Amino acid sequence: MRALLLLAAGLCGCKSSFESELAGLRAEIVRLQGTVPPESPLWITDGPNAFDRHIEDFSPGVPDFIYNHVVRKLAQMKYEDIGKALQGSFPPDEAFKDPANLRGRFWKVHGTVANLEPLQVADRSLGVATVYSGVLFMEGRPILFHVVDKPEVAYIGQDVFEVNGIFVKILSYTARNGRKVDAPFFLGRRMGKYY
Repeated sequence: MRALLLLAAGLCGCKSSFESELAGLRAEIVRLQGTVPPESPLWITDGPNAFDRHIEDFSPGVPDFIYNHVVRKLAQMKYEDIGKALQGSFPPDEAFKDPANLRGRFWKVHGTVANLEPLQVADRSLGVATVYSGVLFMEGRPILFHVVDKPEVAYIGQDVFEVNGIFVKILSYTARNGRKVDAPFFLGRRMGKYY
């Protein structure tokens, strides 16, 4: 009986410790959200605000402070500057092997548009009221993206578009058929027809 009580006490302590660690992590994220200076680069790689340490591949979502900072910066960038920063065509096979190696840089992705819809932005200080969320199929693989500028009219399942965007992470989500899908996620300024 005593062993059971000690085990139960230990389990309660683990739960409390886990909840404490989770609360500490939430507090750290909130602190970081308030401390990313506006003059910081688009993708922060060094120091206490380095984005990579807060990104978990093969999971849903992107921390708000990273998403908001990148969207704010993209809304201010010129298309020419994005074009100059492109690393080339995105290599999906490499991304699944080592996503951190490609993260935080601009890549070109293109494919057939499978979905495109507007999303209202919660944080009005970003300089945009709406972002456009979409899915492209590149070589049979889904590529998820959000773009800041309103896209041209796209015929779903027919038109081929490209996005020059910053690779954020491999994002996991549940498809409509209930299947788990892992796909590269990009943030970009705009999408345009691919020729």
